[in-house]
Amino acid sequence: MLAENTYEARDGTDLYLLSTLPDNPRAILIFIHGLGEHISRYKDYFAFFHKNEIGCVGFDLRGHGKSDGQRGHSPGYEYLMDDIQEIVSSVNQSYSETPLFIYGHSMGGNLGLNFLIRRNPPELRGGLITSPWIKLRIKPSSIQLLLAKIMHKIFPSFSDRNSLDPAHLSRDSEIGETYQQDPLVHDKISAGLFTEMVEAGRFVLDHAQ
Repeated sequence: MLAENTYEARDGTDLYLLSTLPDNPRAILIFIHGLGEHISRYKDYFAFFHKNEIGCVGFDLRGHGKSDGQRGHSPGYEYLMDDIQEIVSSVNQSYSETPLFIYGHSMGGNLGLNFLIRRNPPELRGGLITSPWIKLRIKPSSIQLLLAKIMHKIFPSFSDRNSLDPAHLSRDSEIGETYQQDPLVHDKISAGLFTEMVEAGRFVLDHAQ
């Protein structure tokens, strides 16, 4: 049921793809996962939607999971937008008559919302967004934000821990424990990605209409 593939992005980065496409799907969801995780954590979602005749296509973001790239880093926000666009366009070529939707969670929610607003893709009917990274629950200090901006300018690939607490993922403690033990999960984020994600969250709020 699940198919695994590799897709080469515009800059040569190999992206890991995971999909399940029933015969004549009623719709297709294109998944964008969150920071530090990977698309295989959504296999239960894929199975659920498959049973309901809805296809799912997802990929490990660059710097995540089985995709290439420095962990928790992207050479630029537009690279991420382009990666999503290429997957959307590819799926649409094969399923041009099938309604397509974005499903973005956490950092993927930030990316999904920005993709819908900035690109206004004609291939998509809409988006399903859960717990999007628009604002941080604990606001960084002014000094932390300034340092991140400086590092973004002079050393954007500088990486540090992302401070995500697995215990906050779910009221079910087993979820956090599984997350911590997952060898494909990482706790990194670069100065460049952090700064651009914060700015992208503000962009969503400024263009919410």
